[in-house]
Amino acid sequence: MINDNAYPLVDRITAKKNYASSMQGHKMGMTGLYNDLFKQLGLGSHLPDSNYQVAVYQFPFVGFKYNQSNDTYEFIGIYTVGPDKGSKVTFGYSSSYDYLLSLEGPNHLPRATRFLHPWVDVDYSTADETLTFGGEEGWDCDGIGGGLKTDKAADKDAILALYTSEWKPAYDLVFHCSPYIASLADALTASGFADVEAVNADIATFLSGTTNGISNTLLSFYDENYDIWFSRTSDSGKLHNLITVEGSSAHNILTYLGLTGTPTTAQIIAARAAKFKNDAPNYWDIDQTLYHYCFCLFFGVTDNFAKNSYPFKFRSLNDTDAGNRWGWRQDDLDTVLATDNNGRNTKPYYVEHGDTNTSGVEIFQGGTSALWVLIRDNYQAEIRTEMVSLVNAMVSLAGALRITGSATHETVFNLISRYCWEHSAKYFSETLYEKDRRWSYIEPWLRNPAQEYNNVLPLDQALGDEYQAERL
Repeated sequence: MINDNAYPLVDRITAKKNYASSMQGHKMGMTGLYNDLFKQLGLGSHLPDSNYQVAVYQFPFVGFKYNQSNDTYEFIGIYTVGPDKGSKVTFGYSSSYDYLLSLEGPNHLPRATRFLHPWVDVDYSTADETLTFGGEEGWDCDGIGGGLKTDKAADKDAILALYTSEWKPAYDLVFHCSPYIASLADALTASGFADVEAVNADIATFLSGTTNGISNTLLSFYDENYDIWFSRTSDSGKLHNLITVEGSSAHNILTYLGLTGTPTTAQIIAARAAKFKNDAPNYWDIDQTLYHYCFCLFFGVTDNFAKNSYPFKFRSLNDTDAGNRWGWRQDDLDTVLATDNNGRNTKPYYVEHGDTNTSGVEIFQGGTSALWVLIRDNYQAEIRTEMVSLVNAMVSLAGALRITGSATHETVFNLISRYCWEHSAKYFSETLYEKDRRWSYIEPWLRNPAQEYNNVLPLDQALGDEYQAERL
């Protein structure tokens, strides 16, 4: 329907009715487009076979509930249905590879999901299938190899050991190269505290402040010896010396970066950026990382920088073959174009990473992730090159589909139309959309006008197909 090739097998199916995003074809269209442009750019040459998926595929379905008492069916809305993000056969996890790892950012705010907490107090919960940092969720574990089961208590230690060897090195590089660093002396001066003991006695006040214009909740700090201090989740956010906690001199900034003397904060940030750019290819698939970043910027995908973020790989970091570095796949691509995470059309066409709305909230949710800030600030030339490649891939794909326009922007528009609207907004009849609007959104509002679902009022979603509105 969207891809030309036959679809891969499915072992876990999910049907979704999103209250946080209208049924506008984004999940169906953009995941299909992400996967096909990924192939067009040749980014999947190391994946299991030519029929691989790096994004879920979706189909439009009409839902009915069977009433056994009177042998009738009740309409329960229109849905997107497809493989679950944990469907192993869909994403190649049933292949012969030994290391089949897939992670998911579960929410925007957890500090570990944004690479803002060091790898300390890390545990694995088989009940939640989640890596936790100081008891707070960090990364959900969607797929794993070696015969291990993510929900099996007996496999807990082996799973934690596997992620410690395979995920921690990539994670550590981002944390220790993060631009979110400030002098502890500057932080104390800015917040009016005399010392760390005073800070920890009133940590909430300290964390509500800023240092050098950056929220203290984002920052780690360095003392006069250039040892790192961090806000420890397991201790209510109080500041701790990382070397004292971990006992490793590698957590000294001078030692880690190979610096001497008394570098300034600006010099430390510059040295961290240089180390990240030099070492990142050892852990991250940079081409896939740039593709993820550029795709999200180009289409205004504002919900996929922390939550809905899916690192994956198929081989061990120690393996020399392709596929041993962390790349990116997709599941939830519904906050695209003008649509925000409440299903409203609030985003301007010129939105960029780092922009905030009128309330000061970042438009790209999770955009404070240290990883994506490092990419944005230190890969400007590469981002421009990737953007050009992305547009050229769209033009090539449109040509193969015989929907090329008279100009590049018309060709891109035709491609979005084919993927997002032709297979959803125009798939269902207007009568069915009206029925769905009534059953899914208006009826819940009539029952309780104040009730929110996923922090969204259902009446906000009574928007029909939005076909004309989105095209405009």
